[in-house]
Amino acid sequence: MSDVNNAQTVARLAQSINMNLKNSKAPSLITIPESYVLKNTEANQEHRDRFRGTFKTKSLQAFSDYVTERGSADKCFVDNNHINQMACQAIFNLGNETVAGHADDTANLVLNITHEFASLRSSQRLNQKGLIEFVQDYSYCLSFYESVDGEVADAMSMAAAINAFRSVTIKTAREMTSDVRDMSSTKSALEHIEADSAVKLPGFIVMHTPAYDDLPAINIIARLSVLTDDENVRFGVRIVGEHKLLNEQAKQFVEMIKTAVPDDLPVYAGTFAP
Repeated sequence: MSDVNNAQTVARLAQSINMNLKNSKAPSLITIPESYVLKNTEANQEHRDRFRGTFKTKSLQAFSDYVTERGSADKCFVDNNHINQMACQAIFNLGNETVAGHADDTANLVLNITHEFASLRSSQRLNQKGLIEFVQDYSYCLSFYESVDGEVADAMSMAAAINAFRSVTIKTAREMTSDVRDMSSTKSALEHIEADSAVKLPGFIVMHTPAYDDLPAINIIARLSVLTDDENVRFGVRIVGEHKLLNEQAKQFVEMIKTAVPDDLPVYAGTFAP
């Protein structure tokens, strides 16, 4: 039998038998004799072969409701390693090592950093006008305190704090020293720049706000300093213990997820890529 006849015989046999794949999990996959390419006809069926989809939300309550009502999630992964957001993913068809799922049926929660906290983090170096505008924009969540020995002391009113910021001036003093000897002479100049205010400046700014959407509000303490490296008034606003604060928020997020999902759903701190 020639090669051509062999090919024709194989083609006739392929057309004469049922070429459906022996896979009850994917009945819409069939083989086509021409090049034997797999074709998926699921889109033309009345129903899909299996339920799958991606639910996305920025609401912790909505995420909790969806995962709880479905009640079939395999595992939940909490990604708390990014400053700008906290994220969580529940996977409903992950399966296990013996019977693995496709991991394409998920619920995803993303909590963004709040506008208030983001603004505070970006306000580490402000001029006089910028600081006053910052205080006025976020007056609803700011409070001010004096500093005694580097610690938070008495509270100050909003009006007193703004008045102090407005009245800061720069003072410059120059001192010249001359040393003349028989064989040599030296001169040195010392320039001293300091900031002064007619009203006592606050040493700390406290912002009462959630660090991330849907998390409880906390007190974020920032130390205020006056920068005198030039003839312009500038303020340094540095969050006290920012790294520790972020770690505490990440841990709290994990605990809130554990409370929000069913008790028997495993929750892991980390990410998963199928």
